[in-house]
Amino acid sequence: MRLRFQSTHVAVVVGFAIGTFVAVPSALALAKFLSFGPGSPTQAEPVADVLREAARNIRDGDIVAARSLLLSREAEAHPEVLFHLAETFDPNMLAAWNARNLRADAQRALVLYRKSQDLGLASASVRIAMLY
Repeated sequence: MRLRFQSTHVAVVVGFAIGTFVAVPSALALAKFLSFGPGSPTQAEPVADVLREAARNIRDGDIVAARSLLLSREAEAHPEVLFHLAETFDPNMLAAWNARNLRADAQRALVLYRKSQDLGLASASVRIAMLY
């Protein structure tokens, strides 16, 4: 006799005849894992939440985590994501945050600031001017 329980995360199969308990990922959980990898934000996660998390990381001094989080959403071309990602490469911002052991990349910052400006974020022009 088998009893089957399935949630969105784990399908559990219990075999009473031989007293085994097996937990296997459900199809939905497996698809999410394969699409985004462990610990990656899903695309359904609102941009505002990503920006809030990145800001918290920066406040805590973890610029690498903020950069990684923002890089995971770079392809969406959201102006604020690109702007804040640019900040993590901007030598002026890294100095202001007193970031150590993190390489600045002024060219990368400039490209990202320009993209965010092209997408309508006016405040990027100030940062662009500061890089020259």
